[in-house]
Amino acid sequence: MCVRNRRAPRVLGQIRGIAFAGNIDDGAVRDLMDCLDIRLLRAMCRDATYSLRGIEPRVSIFELARKARVSRVTVRRRLAHWRADGFWKGLETFPNPDAFGTRFEMQPFLLEVEPDRRRLESALRETLRPMMVFQVESFYTPLLLSNGAAESARRQREFSKASQCRVLSLPFDMPFPSSRASLNTRDWRIVRALRRGAEPDWSRAADEVGMTVRGLERRVDYLVRSNALFFHPLLDFRRLPGSIAWVGLLYGTECDAPALWARIEQLYPEVLRQEPTYPVEYLVPPGGGPEPAGAITFLLPVASAATGDQLRRDFANIEGVVNALVGFPTQCWSDPAVLDAWVSAKIGAG
Repeated sequence: MCVRNRRAPRVLGQIRGIAFAGNIDDGAVRDLMDCLDIRLLRAMCRDATYSLRGIEPRVSIFELARKARVSRVTVRRRLAHWRADGFWKGLETFPNPDAFGTRFEMQPFLLEVEPDRRRLESALRETLRPMMVFQVESFYTPLLLSNGAAESARRQREFSKASQCRVLSLPFDMPFPSSRASLNTRDWRIVRALRRGAEPDWSRAADEVGMTVRGLERRVDYLVRSNALFFHPLLDFRRLPGSIAWVGLLYGTECDAPALWARIEQLYPEVLRQEPTYPVEYLVPPGGGPEPAGAITFLLPVASAATGDQLRRDFANIEGVVNALVGFPTQCWSDPAVLDAWVSAKIGAG
């Protein structure tokens, strides 16, 4: 198993004092086969965008091969490597927060010293109780189910005491599509059954809820199309043999954002757009240049883990871009017990 060494001395970008270590070799995008990882992720993701909307849970090998423009054998082999190497950890199955009468919020923080990672994750679970945690090097954004302003403030205080981290902002609401379907009692049982393992076992889940597999698949498809149910991949980017960069481009008030994205796709065809974007007011260091009007974020496969800042300079020189940030995603992990408790409460109430 190959794990990329990311200890690099150069600084590529800053977010209010956050230093992202550079490991890009002269800005070159990886070759076709090494770009397969990002192509497959893009083929899986809803709207070809890496977001909380997650992936299509039952996309076929044939469809992945068609979208990635490779053979089905190649797709099967790469997916097998994902699991064997530990990049693909499973799926987090979750309903729209509308179903709980709440919303998603995020609590970003920066790890300023190198602590015991197990202690940090323990503090995260015990105080913030996140549903999922997204990590880009030392920058963390836990995803929480909101319990109101008072509870959010209490959790933040407890986490600050229990960890060696700098909280970057107050918890902020995450934009998320409204559900167009209500979950009935059987739907909640479906959610619970699909969450039994690291990935949904459709046959076992159908037996548990008393449905045929086909009937279960049709119901899940309807809930996914209605933005009532989501499947998000849990990934450990450190387990990929190559490097994938996270890029954040902040653009000015006179920039045409759709035209900027079209330009990025033209320059770097193998990109995976990311949404929603982190609030731009927290992305810019104080006095760090013109005030941005918005941001575009995406994932990009890069040539190697050699140090350098050519890619950041390339992006910063694009017309309309006022700041370019580059970091490297580390992992996305979940605490299943948090959502399991919410789901069990709904089933019990029903």
